[in-house]
Amino acid sequence: MAWSEPMSLAAIKAVAAANRCTVNDVLVATVAGALHDYLEAHDARCSSVTFMVPVNLKPIDLTLPDTLGNEFALVQLELPTDEPDAHKVLEVAKRRMDRIKHGHEAAVAFRFQETIAGFSHELYEASVDLFTNRTIGTLTNVPGPPMPVYLAGALVDGMVGWAPISGNQPMSVTIYSYDGEVTVGIACDTALVPDHEMIIDGFATARRLRHGLRTTGGGDPQRGSDADHLGQRRPASR
Repeated sequence: MAWSEPMSLAAIKAVAAANRCTVNDVLVATVAGALHDYLEAHDARCSSVTFMVPVNLKPIDLTLPDTLGNEFALVQLELPTDEPDAHKVLEVAKRRMDRIKHGHEAAVAFRFQETIAGFSHELYEASVDLFTNRTIGTLTNVPGPPMPVYLAGALVDGMVGWAPISGNQPMSVTIYSYDGEVTVGIACDTALVPDHEMIIDGFATARRLRHGLRTTGGGDPQRGSDADHLGQRRPASR
C-alpha cells in the first residue's frame, strides 16, 4: 500500500473549469496518465485498462439517515494508457464517465447484483469472480469531510483510503478528498505491480494537470499559480 502527498482541491477544480469537465473527470484522466508513464518507464505497452467504478445510486445526504447502508453499483470504465496527450485522455475519460452517469448501466448492474445475491452463496461468489476478473481493480473517488474534523480534541491532519480488491485483481486506486486536499491511495500485488510507488509519484506531480490548465486556462495568472502548487502541501496551521 502507498499514498500520495496531499494536492490542492482548489487547483484541481480550476483545471476542471478550464477544461469544461468535472473534478472527477480530471482525477480519472490523471490516473490514466500516471499508468501511461509507469508502463513507459518499464518498457511495457498496453492500449487500455479497465477498472471497476462504484456509482452511488442514492442522493448525497449530509444528515444521518434512519437506515444505514450503501446503494451503489459497480460498472466498468476503460481508460486509455497508450495516449501521451493529456487532452485526448481527458476527452475520453469525460465521454465515458458521462455515459455512465447519464445511462442506465449502473441501475441495471445494481439490480442484477441484487438478484444474484439472493441465490446460493456459491453462485454469488462465482459471479463476483466472473465480473471482477474482467478488470484490473477498483477505481473510486470518495468525497470526505470538506471541513477539518477532530478526534478527542486533536485535529485530523489527513485522510487516505484503500478500496478492497476482489478475485484476482492486481490493484485498487482510491482518490480521497478532505478539507480542501486530495490524496491518492493504491493497494496492489507487488509481484504484479513492481515499483508501485511510481504510480503514486506520477499522480502527485500532476504534470498533466499543470499542462492542461496552462493550455486552456485563458492565461489567468491566478489559475496558473494554483496549478503550479498542485503537489505542494498547505501550511499546517488552519
